[in-house]
Amino acid sequence: MTIKLKSSTNIVLELVSHLDEVSSKQAVLTSAVSYNQPEICHTATWDRNGITLANDSIIDGDPIDIFIDTKNSIYVISRDEDQVLVWHNNSINPIQIISPNFEDLSSIFVTSNGDIYISIDDEKNNVIRWSSKTNTSTIVMNRSSRCFNIFIDINGSLYCSTFSEHQVSKIDLNSSSTDAIVVAGMDRAGSDSNYLNNPRGIFVDVNFDLFVADAMNNRIQLFPFEETNAITVAGSRSARRTIELNHPMGIILDAKKYLFIVDGGNQRIVGEGPYGFRCLLGCDGKVQSNPLDVRYSMSFDSFGNIFFVDSENCRITKFQLENFCEFPLNITRFCSKPVWNRNGITFTDQSTIGLDPSSIFINEKNFIYSLNREKKQILIWNESNIQRPINIPPDFFDSYSLVVALNGDIYIDNGINGRIKKWILNTKRFVNEMNVYSSCFGLFIDRNNHLYCSMPKHHLVIKRDLNEVIPATIPVVGTGDQGSTSNTLNKPHGIYVDTELNIFVADCGNNRIQRFPLGELDAITEIGDTSSAKHRYPLSCPTGLTFDSQQFLFIVDSYNHRILRSGTNGVHCVIGCDGISVKFNQLSFPSNLAFDNAGNMFVVDSGNNRIQKFHYLKNSCDMSSVIKRTFLSPLTKDSQLYSQNCDWESFYYQSFEIKVQESRYYSIWSHAEIDTYGYIYETNFDSLNPNDNLLFKDDDDDDDDDDDDDDHEGEGDDDEQFKFELPLYNDTTYILVVTTFYPMKIGNITIYISGLKNMTIEPLSTSVKIQSEYSFQFTMDSQKYCRDYKKPSYYYRTLEINVKKTGSYVLWSKSEIDTYGYLYKDDFDPLQPFGNLIDQHSGKCNQGQLKFDRTFDENTKYILVVTTYYPNATGNFTIFISGENNVTMNYFHAKKQSCSIKDRCHFYSTTIGLPLDDILRGEIRSHVTLSNQPISIKISAAFTIIMFIIGFVNSFFSFLTFKSKEERQIGCGLYLFTLSITSFITCCMFLINFWFALLTEIYVVTNLSILRGGCLFIEPLLKLFLYCDTWLNACVAIERSGRVYSGVHFDKKKSKRIAQCIIFILPLCIMASLIHEPSHRNMFEYKTEIDKAYVNKTDSPSLNVKNKTMIDTIYQNKIDQRFSCVVRYSSSIQNYNTGILYFHLTIPFLANLFSALFIIFKTARQRSSAQTNQSFREHLRHQLHEHKHLIISPIVLLILTMPRLIISSLPGCIRTSKNIWLYLIAYFFSFTPSIFIFVIFVVPSTLYMKEFKESFNICRCRTDKNSNGN
Repeated sequence: MTIKLKSSTNIVLELVSHLDEVSSKQAVLTSAVSYNQPEICHTATWDRNGITLANDSIIDGDPIDIFIDTKNSIYVISRDEDQVLVWHNNSINPIQIISPNFEDLSSIFVTSNGDIYISIDDEKNNVIRWSSKTNTSTIVMNRSSRCFNIFIDINGSLYCSTFSEHQVSKIDLNSSSTDAIVVAGMDRAGSDSNYLNNPRGIFVDVNFDLFVADAMNNRIQLFPFEETNAITVAGSRSARRTIELNHPMGIILDAKKYLFIVDGGNQRIVGEGPYGFRCLLGCDGKVQSNPLDVRYSMSFDSFGNIFFVDSENCRITKFQLENFCEFPLNITRFCSKPVWNRNGITFTDQSTIGLDPSSIFINEKNFIYSLNREKKQILIWNESNIQRPINIPPDFFDSYSLVVALNGDIYIDNGINGRIKKWILNTKRFVNEMNVYSSCFGLFIDRNNHLYCSMPKHHLVIKRDLNEVIPATIPVVGTGDQGSTSNTLNKPHGIYVDTELNIFVADCGNNRIQRFPLGELDAITEIGDTSSAKHRYPLSCPTGLTFDSQQFLFIVDSYNHRILRSGTNGVHCVIGCDGISVKFNQLSFPSNLAFDNAGNMFVVDSGNNRIQKFHYLKNSCDMSSVIKRTFLSPLTKDSQLYSQNCDWESFYYQSFEIKVQESRYYSIWSHAEIDTYGYIYETNFDSLNPNDNLLFKDDDDDDDDDDDDDDHEGEGDDDEQFKFELPLYNDTTYILVVTTFYPMKIGNITIYISGLKNMTIEPLSTSVKIQSEYSFQFTMDSQKYCRDYKKPSYYYRTLEINVKKTGSYVLWSKSEIDTYGYLYKDDFDPLQPFGNLIDQHSGKCNQGQLKFDRTFDENTKYILVVTTYYPNATGNFTIFISGENNVTMNYFHAKKQSCSIKDRCHFYSTTIGLPLDDILRGEIRSHVTLSNQPISIKISAAFTIIMFIIGFVNSFFSFLTFKSKEERQIGCGLYLFTLSITSFITCCMFLINFWFALLTEIYVVTNLSILRGGCLFIEPLLKLFLYCDTWLNACVAIERSGRVYSGVHFDKKKSKRIAQCIIFILPLCIMASLIHEPSHRNMFEYKTEIDKAYVNKTDSPSLNVKNKTMIDTIYQNKIDQRFSCVVRYSSSIQNYNTGILYFHLTIPFLANLFSALFIIFKTARQRSSAQTNQSFREHLRHQLHEHKHLIISPIVLLILTMPRLIISSLPGCIRTSKNIWLYLIAYFFSFTPSIFIFVIFVVPSTLYMKEFKESFNICRCRTDKNSNGN
């Protein structure tokens, strides 16, 4: 483990190495295991009569101990002869006799290099080593009392159990010292977890977990590596039901780490398996022809045969293993702290397994079974190779589960049809096996060959004895009625039956795991969020469960999308979660799980239609390279402060970054004179958001004592120190935060970490070193701005910050008023408070004072804006900056570079056109009904409706006028007919534009798709049809002037063709001129922080600051997110827009005006030529009087559109809120030409009015006729 220190930090890190150094001068011990650990199946049996290997005639006295190495050489101590007898190669008699020249030999252990270690039972109580190379003996260990049993682990440490001292001690054989250290037990007898009473046999596994036969306490104790408190794994006081023991004397573990115990007082041998403990030999308790009265020692050969040393009868007996067995369900044995790779790989996906998979089964041969419910297939994999699917009969529907028997027969749910079917391996056919009431979500076969089915629909679990010829279905748990009592179930899913025939049920609807003891109808809640639960833990619809060989329970917590593991040390999440929070990126509504024989976890990820495989990290159980390190983490008055609970209490803290190279369990704990508190975070720790990324926290405070107790009795005790036993993963960065249980406490804290050598720890927090400070006072004359786009009355001060060197710096304020801080890069514009913004803080979790803890870069200008949480707040404040290097902080003069188009709180660069929502947005009040809106909004709403009605009537009347074919035989009629349609669309878009802007502001619509759609299309479409109206007006005028010009030679057909082409091309041309608009229109996002919510329900900003200490939780911040549609153009696009606007408004006006003048002058010229009795001037005067409306109309149109032209051409910075009526009148007036189309074109014309009256009468007659006909 390496620790990187920053040269300027005050943290003193003292590293203490506990790594054993191998001396080349000592005998080299290999890590190879020298003893046998055969793989024994759970139903294995041995020949109870046994074979006598050696008796008194061979041993010449009492045999005391036995050891069998991996070559099946047998070593036996002959106590009377003080010799070691050795059998090689299945010899009948010992072929080697070793005399170590010591008396009273007691216990023996042989290493892989052939050296023999023997404990001596004399006045010196030494342990000697007999060298196989030199045939000489040397003392390796001195003890004050005899070692009853010795053992050597794979690291070369020798363990000795001293029954008279009630301890187990060890020495490092690679060290020159012969003095032992105590690793288990105290200096006197006791029955607590850290005591022993007459320890006898011992065993140390490859993970350095120590197993002790605690004889007088009638139990087997497991001391995890470097732990002094044991877990009782068998016998008295075991946390789980095991087996009663009477003076156990010896213990061995097989290849799967199952226990085999010499139960001396009961004169028997017992063994453990996946279903618990059972008696193996001497089970009747009676003396038989070959009784085993006292069994001091036992050992396995490589074949699984058991050898016993029977000292009382002076013999060694061999019990032959009779059978090699298998069991269909794969039950894996893990170490005490297993770890899986959190990033699963997809074993199979939807293309193979179909939609909504729910079943999986893995047998001991590693065959994996599942169902494709869509294709009605049984899927079978051998390892990762899928075999040919088995097709299910077509009458199957929605099969939820399957289970495989020992003989390979497969049982499948067909509960929807009232039965379970069996696929027979030998005949490859399906038969009906069991009648059920509804679908079985869980199937299981116990060791007695009973088939169980859980039926969620009937809230019941039933079973059938598969050995019976006539099937009988028996309800076993549940009443059939939905309930939450101990004897009822609610939608049971997964089931499991252990070796003692306890039935475990995943009670999905009740969010609990129930255990029904054999023959009992009332269950015990193993896990659930109820007071009666053995392990109180929140579940959400558990659907699957299974056990490992050590009876650790694995649960599929479906609705929490995670996998849990429960055992004697509580409930822990292993997949899909990070301590406090739940992750969704790995699993989605998982339904089932199973293990292969390598310990890999297969999870049916139903929500993602796949099966995920999570690799078991076997190295996580290898404790051979684990070391313990210590370092000092002092908390002083110069340490950083933060608030643990975001209240008004502050705590000193230190933080460290931890990275590991290998995923496994690590231990982190503290020791200090003060009561400590530890937090573990993932990826990042933010002192201003202490609940973000939090994985674990611990203070080891089991009491709910009053935190305000000034005496703090017991501070500094070990039970007031934090301790973590947690898995750390090599793909994640962790943050350790060391603080105290009580606020403002200081003192030295020693941190211990047990882990691998190559883990790294780097300090993050630094001591407070104030590099700069700045004081100022907010008064009534201070500058104001809008800090949150809603409220304009906030005093502010801007400061420029420059750091000399890139690094971590802390910036905070001190004030009697609540401060709010914004941090910008390079520049700050008061009218653009979110431009260049990189960070902000509202005072949350810092007693209402702004604070930034972040990295500042050199050669970068930072702008700090200091303002207040509440508007119009005045008072003094001081800004401090702490860091490792010099910092300069000076006043910064902020320039307003942007423009407001509404009020001070809503701004951006104004653009050509001034859309309606820009005019209204500052006036509209959110979450307020229309009746309570400002008068400008209510009048605007009324005018919009009135103008729409007028426009609709005008358009409809115009449509009636020009709908006849006669009127559309010439271009003018076509133009006016089209104009009646476009003007109607313009009125509709006008109405939509207003109400969209109004309603989205009132109801605070946050659906970005709706807002973006309105932003991109409503205003451009409104412009498109408005410009169409204007150009069609001009086309009418030009058409009329052309008709006057042509006179009797006017070609109606040609006029019609030209009009049709123009009507088709005109919208395309206008659209092309506006095509850039949507690309420059976007959503403008801004956030508004809602006021603090005080726990005393007082929202008033005038709360007395001095009374803050009386409030536990001061406020809860909430950000209100808003969106507005804005248009931003570059200067070139802005100039183009100006040109386009003038073109669409002025060119049609000029066309109208000059066409009118041409008609008047041309007609007057023609009349003067034909009627010579009047002069041209008189004819011109007459034509002007007759056609004055042709001149007045374009002038009126220009006057009506002029306000829009004016407001669209105003310079950038303008606030409509100051002249709201001016802008509203100008905006509404600009639409009157489109609204009054009938008045403008039809009413002045006698011909058009005649046509209108005829069409109107025809329409009215048809309506009356239809009414009378009905």
